[in-house]
Amino acid sequence: VAAVAAVDEALKFVPPGGSRVPFTAVWSPLGRSVYQREPGRFRANRLTAVRSAYDTVLRRLG
Repeated sequence: VAAVAAVDEALKFVPPGGSRVPFTAVWSPLGRSVYQREPGRFRANRLTAVRSAYDTVLRRLG
């Protein structure tokens, strides 16, 4: 449940019409480091797919 909420929170930072969370929206040192190494993890379509996968697992677990 927390993982789904975390992805939902990240998706809030994708600007309207945008395709990714902007680097300026990432404020923690760890988050910025991850962003610099793997910027694809912050694409809206990837975040949406991850959220969907988490949701599917949660539903199966009941």
